[in-house]
Amino acid sequence: MAMSLQEELGYCNATTATSGRRSPDHCSDYMLCDSKHCFDAHNEDGNLEDRKLFTAFIQLGELNFTTLNYAGDLLGGMSAFAFNSLGLGFSLNWVGPSHCDVSSLGRNYVSRQLLAARGWEEAKQIISQKHAAGHNYQLMDFEARRISNFEVALDQVSEKVIRGAFFHANQYQTLDVQGQITGNSSLHRLQRVRELPLPSSPQDALQILGDQEDRAYPIFHDLRSHQRGDQSDWTLASVLFDLNQALVEDGRGGFLLRSARWAEKKGNG
Repeated sequence: MAMSLQEELGYCNATTATSGRRSPDHCSDYMLCDSKHCFDAHNEDGNLEDRKLFTAFIQLGELNFTTLNYAGDLLGGMSAFAFNSLGLGFSLNWVGPSHCDVSSLGRNYVSRQLLAARGWEEAKQIISQKHAAGHNYQLMDFEARRISNFEVALDQVSEKVIRGAFFHANQYQTLDVQGQITGNSSLHRLQRVRELPLPSSPQDALQILGDQEDRAYPIFHDLRSHQRGDQSDWTLASVLFDLNQALVEDGRGGFLLRSARWAEKKGNG
């Protein structure tokens, strides 16, 4: 339980609050939805010791879901990304509101509920619950071919329907949160993306998520970037949600998994 509430415990700890809070500055998403393409490309960033990720496939009655998760954490809560057999998927980014409310839900418990969401409106209601702190969700509906970016801070919620291209890092961009916590990595990633052309295909977005031009705080973190002066974390996994094809792929184009029920529904065998 403490692991699932680690961020909220950090916000609410008086010693942490008075000594200054460190931004985890993990993860990036590049989304595009237009007449030709609809996708979300996600980098899952973290500490090197967090590289023990695992894929879990869970059957709950008629519903099943798949999640890439950190070992020892609540399924779906501390996940990198997930999707279920009803065609809903999501990825997650850390954001840093300035306050917390211990009477409300930790973000990991909210995203655990998302795994079992049976429709878009139910998923929105789950995300819109009051949070103990805050979180960022990229919610995807494969059947309706739509993506929305949600930013939550306690009882504030904003939804940005993705029309065109939109990049998200670890700071509030659509919700006005006074005193939010930001870090150098997020600021540098956002600035670097502004310098690059907008993506027009999934391949473009994956190429941007692999960018290492900013040597101190690149978008993609690996051994090469750290040998060149990377001061941030490590990219543990990359994923592409392709809503046109109802596919979830790793960043190298390898097929990850698609539920049998969803594939049958789409007529793909």
